[in-house]
Amino acid sequence: YYKFLQPLILAQLDAENVPTQERLFVVSWISSFKKSLNDLEKDMSKYGDNLNDMIYEMDTNLSDQEEALLDSYIKTCREKLSSWITNIVENESKKQEYFMVENIPRTHCPQDLFTALNHQFTIATQQLRGKPFVNVILMILASMDKFKLLL
Repeated sequence: YYKFLQPLILAQLDAENVPTQERLFVVSWISSFKKSLNDLEKDMSKYGDNLNDMIYEMDTNLSDQEEALLDSYIKTCREKLSSWITNIVENESKKQEYFMVENIPRTHCPQDLFTALNHQFTIATQQLRGKPFVNVILMILASMDKFKLLL
Protein backbone atom coordinates (compact mmCIF):
# COMPACT_ATOMS: atom_id res chain seq x y z
CA TYR A 1 0.00 0.00 0.00
CA TYR A 2 2.75 2.44 1.01
CA LYS A 3 4.96 1.52 -1.93
CA PHE A 4 2.12 2.32 -4.31
CA LEU A 5 0.90 5.52 -2.66
CA GLN A 6 4.20 7.11 -1.71
CA PRO A 7 5.36 8.09 -5.23
CA LEU A 8 1.90 9.41 -6.07
CA ILE A 9 1.71 11.53 -2.91
CA LEU A 10 5.25 12.86 -3.29
CA ALA A 11 4.68 13.76 -6.95
CA GLN A 12 1.63 15.82 -6.01
CA LEU A 13 3.59 17.61 -3.27
CA ASP A 14 6.50 18.62 -5.47
CA ALA A 15 7.20 22.36 -5.19
CA GLU A 16 6.97 22.71 -8.97
CA ASN A 17 3.42 21.30 -8.96
CA VAL A 18 2.04 23.33 -6.05
CA PRO A 19 1.03 26.96 -6.70
CA THR A 20 2.84 29.48 -4.51
CA GLN A 21 -0.31 30.58 -2.67
CA GLU A 22 -1.01 26.96 -1.63
CA ARG A 23 2.49 25.99 -0.48
CA LEU A 24 2.08 26.94 3.18
CA PHE A 25 -1.21 25.08 3.33
CA VAL A 26 0.53 22.01 1.92
CA VAL A 27 3.41 22.39 4.42
CA SER A 28 0.82 22.42 7.20
CA TRP A 29 -0.93 19.38 5.70
CA ILE A 30 2.35 17.44 5.46
CA SER A 31 3.01 18.06 9.14
CA SER A 32 -0.45 16.77 10.03
CA PHE A 33 -0.08 13.77 7.72
CA LYS A 34 3.28 12.82 9.26
CA LYS A 35 1.65 12.87 12.70
CA SER A 36 -1.10 10.55 11.38
CA LEU A 37 1.55 8.19 10.01
CA ASN A 38 3.28 8.04 13.36
CA ASP A 39 -0.04 7.37 15.10
CA LEU A 40 -0.75 4.59 12.58
CA GLU A 41 2.64 3.04 13.27
CA LYS A 42 1.92 3.00 17.01
CA ASP A 43 -1.53 1.48 16.49
CA MET A 44 -0.26 -1.21 14.11
CA SER A 45 2.58 -2.17 16.44
CA LYS A 46 -0.05 -3.39 18.92
CA TYR A 47 -0.94 -6.10 16.41
CA GLY A 48 2.64 -7.08 15.70
CA ASP A 49 2.90 -5.25 12.39
CA ASN A 50 6.27 -3.56 12.00
CA LEU A 51 5.97 -0.53 9.76
CA ASN A 52 9.10 1.23 11.05
CA ASP A 53 11.07 1.11 7.80
CA MET A 54 8.18 2.16 5.57
CA ILE A 55 7.04 4.92 7.94
CA TYR A 56 10.61 6.17 8.36
CA GLU A 57 11.11 6.31 4.57
CA MET A 58 7.79 8.08 4.05
CA ASP A 59 8.47 10.50 6.91
CA THR A 60 11.92 11.33 5.52
CA ASN A 61 10.57 11.89 2.01
CA LEU A 62 7.71 14.02 3.32
CA SER A 63 10.12 16.07 5.43
CA ASP A 64 12.23 16.71 2.33
CA GLN A 65 9.15 17.81 0.39
CA GLU A 66 8.01 19.97 3.30
CA GLU A 67 11.37 21.73 3.41
CA ALA A 68 11.51 22.17 -0.37
CA LEU A 69 8.00 23.67 -0.42
CA LEU A 70 8.78 26.04 2.43
CA ASP A 71 12.10 27.12 0.89
CA SER A 72 10.41 27.70 -2.46
CA TYR A 73 7.61 29.70 -0.85
CA ILE A 74 10.01 31.87 1.14
CA LYS A 75 12.23 32.48 -1.90
CA THR A 76 9.24 33.55 -4.00
CA CYS A 77 7.85 35.79 -1.24
CA ARG A 78 11.24 37.37 -0.57
CA GLU A 79 11.54 38.29 -4.23
CA LYS A 80 8.02 39.75 -4.37
CA LEU A 81 8.37 41.60 -1.06
CA SER A 82 11.75 42.99 -2.07
CA SER A 83 10.23 44.36 -5.25
CA TRP A 84 7.21 45.77 -3.42
CA ILE A 85 9.33 47.40 -0.73
CA THR A 86 11.59 48.99 -3.31
CA ASN A 87 8.52 50.33 -5.14
CA ILE A 88 6.98 51.66 -1.91
CA VAL A 89 10.13 53.58 -1.00
CA GLU A 90 10.71 54.86 -4.55
CA ASN A 91 7.11 56.02 -4.93
CA GLU A 92 7.21 57.74 -1.56
CA SER A 93 10.43 59.58 -2.40
CA LYS A 94 9.00 60.70 -5.76
CA LYS A 95 5.68 61.91 -4.34
CA GLN A 96 7.11 63.53 -1.24
CA GLU A 97 3.62 63.93 0.17
CA TYR A 98 3.51 64.51 3.90
CA PHE A 99 0.84 65.17 6.45
CA MET A 100 1.41 66.68 9.85
CA VAL A 101 0.67 64.97 13.16
CA GLU A 102 1.56 67.04 16.21
CA ASN A 103 3.90 69.13 14.06
CA ILE A 104 5.75 66.03 12.85
CA PRO A 105 5.73 65.24 9.13
CA ARG A 106 4.33 61.75 8.39
CA THR A 107 3.83 59.63 5.28
CA HIS A 108 1.81 56.56 4.36
CA CYS A 109 4.98 54.62 3.61
CA PRO A 110 5.00 52.49 6.82
CA GLN A 111 1.30 51.73 6.39
CA ASP A 112 2.00 50.52 2.85
CA LEU A 113 4.81 48.31 4.16
CA PHE A 114 2.62 46.67 6.79
CA THR A 115 -0.16 46.17 4.27
CA ALA A 116 2.32 44.22 2.11
CA LEU A 117 3.57 42.16 5.09
CA ASN A 118 0.24 41.57 6.83
CA HIS A 119 -0.84 38.70 4.60
CA GLN A 120 2.37 36.77 5.29
CA PHE A 121 2.02 37.37 9.01
CA THR A 122 -1.60 36.21 9.04
CA ILE A 123 -0.73 33.00 7.21
CA ALA A 124 2.20 32.31 9.52
CA THR A 125 0.20 32.79 12.71
CA GLN A 126 -2.85 30.85 11.53
CA GLN A 127 -1.37 27.95 9.58
CA LEU A 128 2.20 27.31 10.70
CA ARG A 129 3.97 25.94 13.73
CA GLY A 130 7.60 25.28 14.58
CA LYS A 131 10.34 25.81 12.00
CA PRO A 132 8.04 26.91 9.13
CA PHE A 133 6.52 29.59 11.39
CA VAL A 134 9.96 30.85 12.41
CA ASN A 135 11.17 30.92 8.79
CA VAL A 136 8.23 33.04 7.63
CA ILE A 137 8.63 35.43 10.57
CA LEU A 138 12.36 35.76 9.79
CA MET A 139 11.46 36.57 6.18
CA ILE A 140 9.09 39.30 7.40
CA LEU A 141 11.77 40.74 9.69
CA ALA A 142 14.32 40.70 6.86
CA SER A 143 11.82 42.59 4.70
CA MET A 144 11.42 45.21 7.42
CA ASP A 145 15.22 45.54 7.63
CA LYS A 146 15.37 46.08 3.87
CA PHE A 147 12.70 48.78 4.18
CA LYS A 148 14.71 50.48 6.90
CA LEU A 149 17.87 50.40 4.77
CA LEU A 150 16.13 51.86 1.74
CA LEU A 151 14.73 54.78 3.72
